[in-house]
Amino acid sequence: METQRNNPDQVQSPSSQSTRTSPQSSPSLTPPQQQPISAPVSVVNSDISFTEANLVSDDNDNDEALLPSDTKSDFKNENSTGVDEAQSLHQKSESNSNSNSIQFVNLDFVSKTMTPKSYESSMDVDCHGGSPEKMSKTGPQSETKLSLDSKIEKMDIDAIEERRENLKRQRDNSLESKSDLLDSSDEETNNKLSDAILEMISKTFNVVFASETIDQSNQSMICINLQEYKQNWRPTEDYKNIIQIVLSENVANLMNEELSFDECKEYFERCKPTDFASVIETSFKIKKKFELEQTTFMPYRNKFILALSYVIDCYNRAIKNKFDSLELLSAIQNQCIDFVIFIMLESKSDSFLVNFFIQLLYTSRLIPDFVVNFIINAYNQYSQEKFKSLFIPILYTLWLDMNCSCSLAYSHHKLPLKILNHICNVSVGKSNYPIGELLTQMDNWLPDCFIADAAGREFSRTAFMSPFLRLSAFAEDDPKVVEKFYPSKNDTDVVKANTQNLQSILDNARRNLLYPIFHSLLINQKSRSRTIDFFNEALIRNYTRSRLHSNEKIVASDGYLNNLTSVLQMLSIKIKREKIDPWYPLNEQNKLSIKKDESRIKFTETEADTWLQEEISRPSFVWNPITFSTQCFFQTLYAHHLSVIPCIRKHIRRLRAIRELNRFIETNSELMESFRLNQAVRNRLRRCKEQMLKFHKSKLCAEAGLLDERFLGRCLIFYDQFIHFLLKLINCDNEYDLELPLTSNVPSIFASYPDWYIEDIADFILFVIQHCPAILVSTNPNFDSANFDCLILFIIVIICSPHYISNPYLTAKFIEIVFLSSPIVNSQSTSLHSKIINHPLAEQYLVRALMKFYTDIEITGTSNEFYDKFTIRYHISIIFKSFWTNQKQQFAIINEADNGKNFVKFINMLMNDTTFLLDESLVSLKRIHEVKEDMKDTENWNKQSREQRDNRERQLAFDERQCRSFLILAVENVDLLHYLTKTVQKPFEAMELIDRLAAMLNFNLQQLCGKKCKSLKVPNPEKYGWDPKYLLDRITDIYLHLKSKKFYQAIANDERSYSRELFKDAASKMERIQIKSQHKIESFLLIISEVEKILEIKRQIEIDFSDAPDNFKDPLMDTIMDDPVMLPSGNVMDRSVIIRHLLNASTDPFNRQPLTEDMLVPSKFIEAYFNRYNFFLILTDEKLREEIKEWKLNKMNAAKKKSD
Repeated sequence: METQRNNPDQVQSPSSQSTRTSPQSSPSLTPPQQQPISAPVSVVNSDISFTEANLVSDDNDNDEALLPSDTKSDFKNENSTGVDEAQSLHQKSESNSNSNSIQFVNLDFVSKTMTPKSYESSMDVDCHGGSPEKMSKTGPQSETKLSLDSKIEKMDIDAIEERRENLKRQRDNSLESKSDLLDSSDEETNNKLSDAILEMISKTFNVVFASETIDQSNQSMICINLQEYKQNWRPTEDYKNIIQIVLSENVANLMNEELSFDECKEYFERCKPTDFASVIETSFKIKKKFELEQTTFMPYRNKFILALSYVIDCYNRAIKNKFDSLELLSAIQNQCIDFVIFIMLESKSDSFLVNFFIQLLYTSRLIPDFVVNFIINAYNQYSQEKFKSLFIPILYTLWLDMNCSCSLAYSHHKLPLKILNHICNVSVGKSNYPIGELLTQMDNWLPDCFIADAAGREFSRTAFMSPFLRLSAFAEDDPKVVEKFYPSKNDTDVVKANTQNLQSILDNARRNLLYPIFHSLLINQKSRSRTIDFFNEALIRNYTRSRLHSNEKIVASDGYLNNLTSVLQMLSIKIKREKIDPWYPLNEQNKLSIKKDESRIKFTETEADTWLQEEISRPSFVWNPITFSTQCFFQTLYAHHLSVIPCIRKHIRRLRAIRELNRFIETNSELMESFRLNQAVRNRLRRCKEQMLKFHKSKLCAEAGLLDERFLGRCLIFYDQFIHFLLKLINCDNEYDLELPLTSNVPSIFASYPDWYIEDIADFILFVIQHCPAILVSTNPNFDSANFDCLILFIIVIICSPHYISNPYLTAKFIEIVFLSSPIVNSQSTSLHSKIINHPLAEQYLVRALMKFYTDIEITGTSNEFYDKFTIRYHISIIFKSFWTNQKQQFAIINEADNGKNFVKFINMLMNDTTFLLDESLVSLKRIHEVKEDMKDTENWNKQSREQRDNRERQLAFDERQCRSFLILAVENVDLLHYLTKTVQKPFEAMELIDRLAAMLNFNLQQLCGKKCKSLKVPNPEKYGWDPKYLLDRITDIYLHLKSKKFYQAIANDERSYSRELFKDAASKMERIQIKSQHKIESFLLIISEVEKILEIKRQIEIDFSDAPDNFKDPLMDTIMDDPVMLPSGNVMDRSVIIRHLLNASTDPFNRQPLTEDMLVPSKFIEAYFNRYNFFLILTDEKLREEIKEWKLNKMNAAKKKSD
């Protein structure tokens, strides 16, 4: 059809009555100020009018010819690339709209209420009755005044031709087929363009433009007579007004309150092509006529939904039609968005409409660009209150939906997260995210605490972000995960596949959804403070999770805090050490400051408070300003303390419970089959099996939630950052200038920090080595591998400088790291162990530090120190065994044995432990043997009372556990003595060691080969780690390693265990069980002859010195002193005896005062007598023995003469 090209100042509407429904009672709106609307990414708002060049563009052409060359994004966000592009075009559109030659002709109809706010400012039309068809020709309200800009620029033909030629050169040959449109005259071209524009609008909105008012009752499409509004139209210039008229007309009828829903629905069917599926039909299941009040496709009857669906359908059709004119497409899209906002505001947040809009987002019926422009337009054109009224219901609906679908078992749990992420990352200008700002201002962003005792649990349920953070793989948090992923006992491959699937789903939610949301909130200056407050509140309200036995009912779940920790990890990963303020935790004004009851690394609570007050009282002291880097870093550290570490402890307890249940079930299952259990025990066994199944599923879920390499890898990277920070704090960042142990002056800031700062690092590394060693591999593809140099240096520094930490058990944990990484214990972490022992500082200082700690751990001040020391020393003995395979570390051990001051003390403690452990183990074996033998005699066993049997069974279980533990420790100690004595012998010949070493060996040899050795025979000896053949072989080897006259003398001095028969029995047993070659057995028998020679001389000397005076004897041992020394207390003792005592306790045996070896003074007066009677010389010098006899004879004669 043709369109009039005249541009009159006034146009009167026709007087004929229209058959269109009167929208007099249609909803009332308050339109806003005109603002340009951002075009989608694919649309460019050009500064030219509709010309030939616009309409002849081909789909295959290069659209870059129409794009402004300087179009750039103001803000680049890795998570919102599409958003940035749309925003860039929006800003370009904003600048172009000011110079656009096409002026908007805005028609106000439907009582000035049907036009969106963006077009009110240019309207000057008075309407009577609220509808165009009721406009009167007379009276002040009958005239339709069109405010037209008189300065409309005319496109001259030369300019058009020049632009056409330029565009043709940039396009392919396909444009030639459309060149006939450009060769026409100006009038003909404009008519063709007008027809093309109207055809595009008609196709998009499914309307027919009629030249006169017609009856629409029998029409399949909506007919609109533009002449009712204006007689002369120029579609090339008035296309925006035409689009507005079409939308206003149809939306008014769809929302008309005077019509029934069925009438509006019938009108809606005419508003869309028959071959086009509406968003209603594609978003909801089709309903049968007899269902839900006979509706055909609606789950609920709502006119607002009809209107909204129509507008969105038009928007989608415009995208689908792929118009040649990007400008027309942009106009259609912009006005559709305006009407969507109008409908949603007019509905006053109708819950059905909001739910429908959310459903469109879930089902991807709204393209991302629509949502972007929807937010930008609403933010730019409407007041803050209306913006809130528009989006708060949407946000609240997302919150409710996430609460209902907050489970990894549901495939749709991502939908609310995705939508929230998308809308939060829409920016208006640089770093301005309006949804994020609105989100943090909501009442439930930081809800008040009403249940003080359960503040953590309450916060994790009521805060807006809580349901989004509660996604969890733990069975305790979400039982549905167990039902879906681990319904029954599947084979290993299925379980592994399900676990990997579960971990991938959770990691994707953390990395691609949760993190971008919080990242956008922190980028926006207006929402940053409230976001940081959210992190603080989530952590502070759950501080009780750090306790060893916290009440899980009053704190947030494991999954909640692990998700929060993941977000913080990704936020803090690029924080530089130089930007972190070490004083931040000490400032009580900060929410995450150190609590009063927290134990410190070195200081006591009083020492820390005193030092801090002294620092604060200085006139020059000023607290550093709080920066985001500092806050985020310590929030991440605190989050690990409340999430990862408690989960680790809980998982370890779970594994321990599973082992105990397994042991109980295995022990009693055989008895149950033999009908030897009463009904109570049978019921308990059945409950244990049920509990075992639950624990097994819980374990699988915990492994999926906790043993995720990507999550633990991020933890490792963060702890590596924190270690770097601590090393700088104690001036250890330059390892090449470092000397260990560190100086005695511990930095006060470091000493004031809570000890959990260090303990958490040790606990995490210990857990990772045992349960997920793969993340310690530097080539792990699941995350950016951390540089372990800082970790290795920190481990070495802590072990070599134990005085920096007041709690020795913390140092012991770092020793345990070296122990667990040893190839002897864990073959999967050999790379870490290799890096530790081959570190230059480890080669120089580690052996000495471990030997010193081996002796220092004897006294820790705790109630369990006696048993704890065995475990710690066992770890050190395994480390030394692994060192023995490393040439440099082996040389370090030998060097320490020859020159080190701690080696003798180390060997002394080693012998003490070996003596005790072997003795206790053998005693336990004897009791086990006795009970087992009694149990074989069923008749006599049953004669005992039930109480007696129960007591003996409990004692048997205790003995079995203790025997197993002690034997493992004892055998390792014997192994350590074995390879040490094989390489270095001289230190073992020290006077304070050799007698005790010989006595220990003799006693254990007697236990293994003596008359009572049969009492050590037990069934299933491997169950207890009992291998008497191996132990006998090792002990007899030590005899052979230490062959010397001093060692033979020490054997002879042992009057309690040594005997000729014992050694002969041992030799015959070794020969019988074939654990040694004949050559070694003969060498062992040679010891007997050497010892017997010494014993013969020793017996003669004892007779000769039987009447020696008491002051010649040691007061403790009552033996002749060889090297008398005077103590500070004035008492005289033999040097070997007092030094042996000092190895165990640094006190004077007479008054318990502190005593060290350098305080011993040789007794010159007594030494003058003793020098000539040196015991060793007496054994070897025949002449000296004769002199002694003569001296004794003369002494006796003198005494007799005096008495006479």
